[in-house]
Amino acid sequence: MGDSKNMTLFGSWQKTNTIPGVVDETLEPGKRWRIKVHGVYWSAATLTGATFSPGEHVEVVERRNNTLLIQSV
Repeated sequence: MGDSKNMTLFGSWQKTNTIPGVVDETLEPGKRWRIKVHGVYWSAATLTGATFSPGEHVEVVERRNNTLLIQSV
């Protein structure tokens, strides 16, 4: 059923894991982005106040419902 990273993202989340993604679009400047992870688009936010631009590589550090929390690579 896919690789272990997909299972971690969609199954039980472990905060020690990070998963690579790419910013696709800014939805709300400085607050929300759409990112692509393993071919799937997700809503994303950050707890650090960082800003991201389309095309930028990020790491997913946590999942909260349907929103992924991201940080700079």
